[in-house]
Amino acid sequence: MAVSVFAVAQPECIGVVESERSLELRDEEIAKARSTNDWEELAEASLRERDEWKAKTDASERQNDILRERVYQQQMQATLTEVDTDDQLQPDQPPATIMQAVQQAKLELIGKVVFGRDVERGLNGLKSDAGPPQKVLEYLRALGYMVEERRKGSLSNSIVAWLVDMGVTSSGESETDRKNTATMKRRQWHDGTKVRQFEFHLKPNDNLSPDRCVRIYFDWDDATRQVVVGWIDRHPD
Repeated sequence: MAVSVFAVAQPECIGVVESERSLELRDEEIAKARSTNDWEELAEASLRERDEWKAKTDASERQNDILRERVYQQQMQATLTEVDTDDQLQPDQPPATIMQAVQQAKLELIGKVVFGRDVERGLNGLKSDAGPPQKVLEYLRALGYMVEERRKGSLSNSIVAWLVDMGVTSSGESETDRKNTATMKRRQWHDGTKVRQFEFHLKPNDNLSPDRCVRIYFDWDDATRQVVVGWIDRHPD
């Protein structure tokens, strides 16, 4: 019963009838305005109709936001149930593995940070203690805090500059790399909806062996006003 309403679509004929009736009412209003020369009343009626449709649209957008959030929570729960027992989070303990760090970030940052489909594949190429895990979690939390501030319109600088000011080592790709088609193609990952290009990345550590050198590639999504994390692994040379 909880989901039945989403399984039933409104019959097309109802929409046709409603549209035709709306046109009939508008024709009646125009005819009345012509007979009484009261165009001001017609204009006011049109404005009222516009406001009514805007209110309906705004309500639909709010409902869509709620539904998107619920879907994302369900996806995260499904992802977590597939994780190996050794990587399960332990209550009130710092993450012991990078997989645990990402799990915890997914739970804490719902509605702020989205993790794309390729993230887990990248994690599998790293040592379990890469990062180290607690630092990876802190860097991901910084992205969540950045989302909060950007939504309030209070970022005083670019995303990368703001993160650096917060003590988070971050950068974008160089101009040379951005102009190199082959290089940028290696920075394309799935964001959960589609494949996109990622230019920004966090650098929790450096000068380590490749399987411990972590890069967190992310992007700001204007449509959802969230950060999308596309890749967590070594630098994609």
